[in-house]
Amino acid sequence: MRILYSDKNIDILGEEHEDFPECIFIHSYVKYFSISRYKDIKCIWQDIVQQLKQQEYKYVLCIPPGKKEEKWESKFGFKYLNLDIGDKKLMGIKLWEV
Repeated sequence: MRILYSDKNIDILGEEHEDFPECIFIHSYVKYFSISRYKDIKCIWQDIVQQLKQQEYKYVLCIPPGKKEEKWESKFGFKYLNLDIGDKKLMGIKLWEV
């Protein structure tokens, strides 16, 4: 796992898996949330997306652990992929659509 972005309010980590070479899994840990912080993180997310495109990833996936995290991920364009991993939803983004 590697750090894609980190500050006192949020950590965004990326994890590669050998079975999914065109994908990177994202783990977001939000420590503090506000509307102004959301706007800042949207800009940070766009920078991360550009980096991932340059690294030739095609998909970004996540498995939010709960409803709050699922709502958070959907604000950044993640959509439910109609696939569950245990009792969690698999969500993703196609990078060429971002």
